[in-house]
Amino acid sequence: MEMKEMTKEDRKAAFTLMELLLVIVIIVILVGLAFPVFQGVLERAKKLQAKNDLTQIVTAVNAFYTEYGRYPLVTDDTPIANNSDLLYTLRGVANGANVGNAVNTRQIVFISPAEDTSQTNP
Repeated sequence: MEMKEMTKEDRKAAFTLMELLLVIVIIVILVGLAFPVFQGVLERAKKLQAKNDLTQIVTAVNAFYTEYGRYPLVTDDTPIANNSDLLYTLRGVANGANVGNAVNTRQIVFISPAEDTSQTNP
């Protein structure tokens, strides 16, 4: 096989290695600048989700009060000791402090479960 000599026109039509490296460097710099902005957006989204979760819990506790005339608090007969006990009670799940539906006797669902399988995650 014969090696074909590149003409001046062929050289102008092709990219040089330096041009390709320069484009790659520019892309890397742009990605480096965009990454912190993206992280900030994710952080704000997590804060907004947490705020919405808290609003749902407050609404559920107030609905519990409206239904039963009392808040789902720690008492001698209904020891709600932690967050999971409160969420079990608000979900109408017979578990934790709500075993045998001691707190939420009518098994009313005041807050719907999260999409994941964790019962303690609002």
